[in-house]
Amino acid sequence: MDMSEQLATERRARLAAEKLLEQKKSELYDANRQLSVKARVLSREIAHTQEGLESARSEAQEMRERYVNAQESLQNAESAITIAERRLWDSLETIRDG
Repeated sequence: MDMSEQLATERRARLAAEKLLEQKKSELYDANRQLSVKARVLSREIAHTQEGLESARSEAQEMRERYVNAQESLQNAESAITIAERRLWDSLETIRDG
């Protein structure tokens, strides 16, 4: 193989390598763009999920407070019932005793 054939072969190989490099650059650019889009979508989904979680926590706290208030009201009602029942029995005893 003479020098001109060798140079032509090397030139073709270099051009093929450059073409492959450009193709890979383009593929990498597209892949990065797609990853960027997916990252933005995931970020929005995470933000939405966090908002939902915060809302659920807030609702759970509100329900705990309602539960505590209901328990306190129930205890107060039970105390009032006990007092009323005791007074009723005392009144009945007084009526019987004349």
